Amino acid sequence: MMFEPQKLTRAYENIVDQIEHDITAGRLQVGDQLPAERELAEQFQVSRVVIREASRHLEALGIVEVRQGSGTYVRSVPTPMLAHSLTLLLKLEEASLLDLYVVRQALELVAAPRAAQYATPEEMTALRECTEEMAVLIRQGIHSEDDFQALTTKDEEFHQMIAEASHNSPLATLLSAILPLVMRGRLQIVSRTGGFQRFLERSARENVSDEHTNIVNSIANRDPRAAEHFVYLHLQRSMATYRDLE
Repeated sequence: MMFEPQKLTRAYENIVDQIEHDITAGRLQVGDQLPAERELAEQFQVSRVVIREASRHLEALGIVEVRQGSGTYVRSVPTPMLAHSLTLLLKLEEASLLDLYVVRQALELVAAPRAAQYATPEEMTALRECTEEMAVLIRQGIHSEDDFQALTTKDEEFHQMIAEASHNSPLATLLSAILPLVMRGRLQIVSRTGGFQRFLERSARENVSDEHTNIVNSIANRDPRAAEHFVYLHLQRSMATYRDLE
C-alpha cells in the first residue's frame, strides 16, 4: 500500500468518531450525505486518497454507501464493534492476494451451496441478468485495463449476489469485506507486473462465462454439491492465473 499505516488508521478512527458523534448529536442521520472528499481531507489533514480508502472500508462495513457521481451517504448507525472491524480490515490489507483467495474460497464454498438451497426467484433472476451482462462484456472483448476494470466490477457484483442469496448475514458481510480486496489485488498485480498482455493471453475470459453459467445453473437446480463443485473449479482456475502473473 502507498499509505502511512498510522495516518490511515488515525483517519479511519477520526472519521468513525465524527460520524458517531454527529449521529448522536442529531446532526447526521441515516440517508444524509457526508461532506465532500476535499472537505474531509482538509478536516482530517490527510490526502483525498486516504479519505477515499477510509470511505471504501466504511462502505464494506455497511456504514456508508458511495454513490458514483453523487457522494457518500450514511447507510446505518455505527456500532461499538466498528473499531475492531476496521482493525480487522487493515490487517486483511496486509495479506497477499493468494492468501485472500484462500479465505474467499473457504467462504464461497459455503455460500454457493446455501444459495442453492435458499435463493429466491428474484435473486435467481438478478444472478442470470448479471451473468449475461458479464457475457456481453466478454463478447465485446477485453482490450484494455478499463475493460478489465468494468468486468471486475461486474464479477464482484456477481459473487456478492451469491453471498446475499445464501441468506446468512455474517457470511455475506465477510465476503463483502474480502471481495473488494481480492478484486483490487488482481488489478494491482496486472498493473505492477506490466503483464496486462500476459493476462489477456492466459486468462481465457471466454471460460469465465461458462464457469459462471455452471454456477448459476447449479444454484437454480437446487443442487448444493454441484454449486460447491463449480465454485471450486472457478476459483482454482482464477488463482492459477494470478499466481502465474506474480
